[in-house]
Amino acid sequence: MPDLPPELEREIFELAARDNRLPAKHNEYRPLAKHNCEDRLLAKRNCEDRLALCLVARRVRHWVDLIFFKMVTVLDASEASRFLRLIQSNLKPPGFFAAVKILCLTYSRAASHACGILAACTQVEYLACWVDFGGHPDFPQLFSQLPLRRLSMEVTHFLRIPLTPSMWFSKLTHLELVAWHDYDAANLSILAHLPRLTHVALNLGFEGKREHAAVVCSSCPLLRVLILIVINPLASRALAQDPRIVLQDRLKDIVGDWEAPYFGLPDMWDRADTIVEEQRALTNTGNPG
Repeated sequence: MPDLPPELEREIFELAARDNRLPAKHNEYRPLAKHNCEDRLLAKRNCEDRLALCLVARRVRHWVDLIFFKMVTVLDASEASRFLRLIQSNLKPPGFFAAVKILCLTYSRAASHACGILAACTQVEYLACWVDFGGHPDFPQLFSQLPLRRLSMEVTHFLRIPLTPSMWFSKLTHLELVAWHDYDAANLSILAHLPRLTHVALNLGFEGKREHAAVVCSSCPLLRVLILIVINPLASRALAQDPRIVLQDRLKDIVGDWEAPYFGLPDMWDRADTIVEEQRALTNTGNPG
């Protein structure tokens, strides 16, 4: 039998690798004791299938690794340490971690670990970073160098990123700002510097205020969706006067929602798009002239 063309061979192995990716709750790097019985079996099979693919040939291992590292979710401190050790180990070729396009760093990361990971993953396009950087001096510059299209992070940290021209200022379309404390709505006028921003979510952490929504709507000329994640959506209905505004309760699985697009599943942005379409249709019905 003749050899397959290299392009077709690679496509076959990449398809097999994609079929064996699992969401974060099945992450093969997590200790299996953290899973229930079904999860442990799935995670074990995932590891075995990946190993089988990697043992075919060195070139196949490289292709498979590029698929498996396209999305990285770091759920706890031990995972952060292991991933950083892998980055520093030289087991991967130079520049390999530019393959990471979707990165989630959750709340319990040390700022130094997060900065080390971000320094290596230089081509991240979708970033959820819920890390308290405190006064760490490196993180604003690290963020400004990423080609981000989607970003979720704490609002006061976001405000520390310099307004100097950067890759993502002209690319960012989706932004979620998480509030750990109350903040002045006027701070949101910075969004006017993001010319392609179409989707914004304010994870307020306190009862939403009308002025926060108003500043976002006035600062983003291309705005299509504004999600207000509030403690009590029913009590905050007065905020939703604009059909672009969607009120949401807090997500039960924020990491799962963040990973959803990678697995071809709807996320909060998709659901909000649908709601906005329905609200616009109702508005048009109520105003036929």
